[in-house]
Amino acid sequence: MDFIQGDFTEEQTLHAMLEALGNRPVNVVLPDMVPNMSRQMAIDQPKAMYLVALALDMAQQVLSPVGDFLTRVFQGEGFDQYLKEMRLRFDKVVIRKPDASRPRLREVYLLGRGFRA
Repeated sequence: MDFIQGDFTEEQTLHAMLEALGNRPVNVVLPDMVPNMSRQMAIDQPKAMYLVALALDMAQQVLSPVGDFLTRVFQGEGFDQYLKEMRLRFDKVVIRKPDASRPRLREVYLLGRGFRA
């Protein structure tokens, strides 16, 4: 098992992850990243969307055909475009808000099934 500690927004971390995979496709990508939150949506939302965009980009690089991708996303600016992008990349996209999620939080989980390589 490989353990890589690093900032996912830095190229060296991405390269270390890709190198650890050794060009082997994966069946599932399951990022759960959230930026340090300031409680100011105008600041936090773009940061959060940037992280999930990076995660989707990585998923496109490593997922096997028909692989799956599950990520947490905050509804707000950029959400609709991100959802549209996922629907282009996967056969099926499901939106879920777990019961454990606080009602006041605008977080949902997006599950992309069947990656279109």
